[in-house]
Amino acid sequence: MAKEDFYIVLKNEEDDKHYLMGAAVPFPGGSFGVKHKLGKHLDWIHTEVPYYEEKLKPSMERWFKRMRPADLVERASWYISWDHKLLRNNVYALKDDETVESSVKPTEFNVRVERQTLRRLPKSNAIIFTNHPVFYSIEEMKDEPLVPSLIRKIIYEAPESIIKYKKFESFRDHILPYLDELVDRQYKLGLITPETPIKTLSTYPFAEFLKSSNEEKGWKNPKYDAPNYSETFKKEIASEEKTEDYLKSSGAFVPVKVGF
Repeated sequence: MAKEDFYIVLKNEEDDKHYLMGAAVPFPGGSFGVKHKLGKHLDWIHTEVPYYEEKLKPSMERWFKRMRPADLVERASWYISWDHKLLRNNVYALKDDETVESSVKPTEFNVRVERQTLRRLPKSNAIIFTNHPVFYSIEEMKDEPLVPSLIRKIIYEAPESIIKYKKFESFRDHILPYLDELVDRQYKLGLITPETPIKTLSTYPFAEFLKSSNEEKGWKNPKYDAPNYSETFKKEIASEEKTEDYLKSSGAFVPVKVGF
């Protein structure tokens, strides 16, 4: 009944390194294929992650070895797409040189936020990585101070490796006029001014690390009737990506293995 993806990481006593040894992943969202990563070392699994090689790789194994059951970790990762699919979002179905179809309305775009956790189990010493996806419509967040400004800035000004990894180039020009309209709307409503620093507000989820004495508030409940996505959900749930054949071919479900 848990609504997470689960990844089980175990240390190989022969080389003293950590490997992905089991997984149950119904909601991967991107182009992640579990069957290709099962049994692989952490460095191999993170090969495509920007900055991993130069910044994270040297310390990853040391950090995993020191991790105790009491050392709970929580973080968030996000990307943008124009659907609510849990298996493979449309943005990751595009080839490198493809862009979103012109018929897709900018108001259909969502920010998919993945709540990710890490913990070590006390008896087996296995490390469990979980991932729980939540969709936030950009239209739903249009009254959240700075959100449209942040999205617009990030999709154009992020480091090039991040832009490529999250496929921003495939849709950013398509939604730019829409984001411009939302930013101008926030100016007119007095939510922000052209001089307001573009930064994450400390009151947003997953931003507890920000220390600020200002009284800016964010993440209010929408004050309008939220779009009804029922019909869209039905179509996406019934899509071919939900079929048993797709699950088998993508390796979305992999039986847990114990030991090496």
